[in-house]
Amino acid sequence: MNNYPLVSIGIPVYNCEKEIAKVITFFVNQSYKNIEIIISDNNSNDNTASICKKFEKKNKKIKFFKQEENFGSVKNLNFVLSKSKGEYFMFACHDDMWDENFIYNSVKILENNTDAVACTGNTKIYDQNKNLIVHYTPDHQLNEKKFKRVCRFLKYNYGDHLTFSFLRRNVIKNFALDTRYFSPEILFIFKLLCEGKIISSNKLNFYKYEDFYYNKMNNTYLPGTYIQRQEKQYRLKNNFFTRHGMMLSMIILIPKNFKFFEIIYLYFLIIFFKNRFARLINKYDMKPSNYRYFFKNNH
Repeated sequence: MNNYPLVSIGIPVYNCEKEIAKVITFFVNQSYKNIEIIISDNNSNDNTASICKKFEKKNKKIKFFKQEENFGSVKNLNFVLSKSKGEYFMFACHDDMWDENFIYNSVKILENNTDAVACTGNTKIYDQNKNLIVHYTPDHQLNEKKFKRVCRFLKYNYGDHLTFSFLRRNVIKNFALDTRYFSPEILFIFKLLCEGKIISSNKLNFYKYEDFYYNKMNNTYLPGTYIQRQEKQYRLKNNFFTRHGMMLSMIILIPKNFKFFEIIYLYFLIIFFKNRFARLINKYDMKPSNYRYFFKNNH
């Protein structure tokens, strides 16, 4: 690798006093040492800030910021990105986990694939009871030419877990997560795929925990809960603009990135595959299919 480039790890936090020490310790002990850890506390009302400050005093790699008000999760994600200086960047949540060599292997992959903007691998998503809900395999097939990889993303919609890929910072710094819409991470991934390939590897393993309401009997998320959580998480009111702005933005961006017949086909995908895309706009409705993820009760 080229002189071990700096990797920035952005950790937005809020009321996570029970878990934050574990995730900070994990990154400090990673096999890859040239890192900076940027933590932004979204005005927690527990002991999160004091725990982070103690780590900051002990380790110069840690930079801690305390926000004066809670401005929502998306702005907090953008904040840690804005403070980063590394050649590579990754978002990290306080209760997620990665392999010990995740950063080392990720840097190696992107150093060897200069046309790639990100890399990802196995992603296992658990509920808060540590039940495995979704397993995304590395076979994303998003490493082809721009038109093919965007088609695949729009058609199969792998999900917002790709936001937690290992990223080239000089690419993503130009388009932070949009704070105006629900599910801005999908627009973020769309823009990312317009910029370059996403490489998949079995050497990368990511374990994510989500607090969501899942009905295992019929493989659906309970209606109504998703929008309510979106309103709270993003500090947005539920209306046509906030609910559909993400998809409308992609419709506007498509002509800037593709040729005429490609544009027509991509619009076709957005309109006629909306049943698969709708879970990120109106509700979570993840049903078993043949597109590379499966549910616990399908094992």
